Amino acid sequence: EFARELARYDSSYFTKGRWRKASWVTTSSMRKFDFGADAGQQQTFPMFFDELRDLPDMYPTLKECGFFIAGTGWLTDLVVMPLIMLAMKIAPRMLAGVAGRTLIAAWRWGSKPPYQVVLSLVAEGLRDGVPANFELRLAHSDGYEFTAIPTVACIRQLLDGAIGQPGVHYMAHIVEPDRLMTDMAAMGINIVKIK
Repeated sequence: EFARELARYDSSYFTKGRWRKASWVTTSSMRKFDFGADAGQQQTFPMFFDELRDLPDMYPTLKECGFFIAGTGWLTDLVVMPLIMLAMKIAPRMLAGVAGRTLIAAWRWGSKPPYQVVLSLVAEGLRDGVPANFELRLAHSDGYEFTAIPTVACIRQLLDGAIGQPGVHYMAHIVEPDRLMTDMAAMGINIVKIK
């Protein structure tokens, strides 16, 4: 299933006033981020989510934004993932099974316990005309739980009426963020404010 998703991989990120797709040939769109003591500095590559699309309109002074993903090791990042993405563009139905098994084998070879999923938010800009930086790091040992916990936290806000807007919305655009963080921490996500 993940291999099939790679056929639709979108490497867009916002920079210099427009959305652009990252180059697979050069490293100009890659960014280096610190993911903490366990993961350290990692080279990352852009991965687009629809929730990001409206941010430049919501925040007109925004100069750059994106979601950047780091991998699970050099073999997966530099060899296996590019080959799988190419295979999924050429013959997704025929090659999906092989691609998925290859990806799992590469992950097993390149990843050793203890496992950790880390999401790092890095924001730089001006606050009341003064340069300001903010960094937040969220971590969990289980990727599935790390995905489910924010959803449960959002549903709690929906059920108790904190989210009262009718219609269909992106979760990230309608939740109350402080409460979301508090509820996620209570459900096991480690949240650390760096700056």
